[in-house]
Amino acid sequence: MKAFWSALLALCWAFRVGESRESLPMQSLHCYNDYTSQTTCTWQECTEARRFLNVTLHYEDNIDKRSTPIPCESQGPEGLLFCQDSCVFWSCHRNSTNFALGVHDLLHFQT
Repeated sequence: MKAFWSALLALCWAFRVGESRESLPMQSLHCYNDYTSQTTCTWQECTEARRFLNVTLHYEDNIDKRSTPIPCESQGPEGLLFCQDSCVFWSCHRNSTNFALGVHDLLHFQT
């Protein structure tokens, strides 16, 4: 039964009527770096979705091709127009010293 509700929620989450077909985490994902030591990403998700799907942000680059989770901290709820109730704002930090041309960062969400 949990699998059914998870699948239903995922479909609702990804295919909202009248909006783009990307999920809220993908729509709200923003990343930047300081070109010396750290990349910071922020994103949001609905608190209702969090009850069913535990989403984590992962990093991969085109050099070592290993997917690793990025540590994130909840910054508390925020009311957004996309959410039926409230959203949780996440802030994620990844330490790195590899900022160079030819290195392509790939960020993705996993459940």
